[in-house]
Amino acid sequence: MRLIKRYSNRKLYDTQEKRYISLRDVAALIRAGEEVQILDHQSGEDLTATTLARILQRRSLPLPFLRSLIRIGGDTLRAYLEEARLEPLVSRGETALEEAQRLSEEMAAYALRRRQNLEAATMNKLEMALERWQIPTRDDLQRLEAQLEKLTRKVDSLLPGPQEEN
Repeated sequence: MRLIKRYSNRKLYDTQEKRYISLRDVAALIRAGEEVQILDHQSGEDLTATTLARILQRRSLPLPFLRSLIRIGGDTLRAYLEEARLEPLVSRGETALEEAQRLSEEMAAYALRRRQNLEAATMNKLEMALERWQIPTRDDLQRLEAQLEKLTRKVDSLLPGPQEEN
């Protein structure tokens, strides 16, 4: 991941290239597939989202489009943007339709893996919090229920059955 620091004079400094860069340069890095993180030099605050929003703002995108971006959000937005990137490549003949479809499928699989990883990490953190607070999980309750059922059967087997009448 490329680390870019923003200084109080609003200049962006690429720590890898060791030079100041512009918003246009950041956009070019992202288009080239680079992952970038933009941090405030003094506070360390992550300014990536704000900076990327500024890049979009400078492109003078129509308001309805920006509203749509906000509405659809997340993985749906990412998939839409990836498809929008592939369509011009196919129409200009820069890539075959089959290749674009393969890339689209790979991107969809990647988005699914990211979502699953996020869900797994969330569940892991939730389970750790429940354990820390000593709150039983669903699995804990099911284990207790199974043990209780087993004990009930054992007690029932030790008790004499109904007496038969002579």
